[in-house]
Amino acid sequence: FRRVALISGDTHKLCFKSTLVMHGSCYKHAFVSSYSKYITTLTVGSLCDNIEVDHVTGDLWLGCHPNPLKLINFDPKDPPGSEVLRIKNIHSDQPVVTLEYGNDGHELMASTVAARYDGKLLIGTVFHKALSCVLK
Repeated sequence: FRRVALISGDTHKLCFKSTLVMHGSCYKHAFVSSYSKYITTLTVGSLCDNIEVDHVTGDLWLGCHPNPLKLINFDPKDPPGSEVLRIKNIHSDQPVVTLEYGNDGHELMASTVAARYDGKLLIGTVFHKALSCVLK
């Protein structure tokens, strides 16, 4: 059960994700008193591997596996797909989840991480290749 924790740029919010259950939880955290208050849990419907925080917008970028069984039971004729999800306004009452990249595995297999940089989306994978996309 792998878990990942991230801290926001303003150092006041922590986000945790659990690989197994396909959702993440966010907490407001005061480092002075070590007090944390639960904010939200967001189910995204994909197996999220790594979370990157966009330091300009605060958006979360997630490299995801839409069908994790294909990753475990690898078959080159039916490869594991790739998804990149973007979450805007994660700390609001209505965060917005968008699919920024999706593929059945024939272009890119098993995405694990995604990050926005200089107008591009960089996507890394578990064992395949990396992909650089121009964002519109």
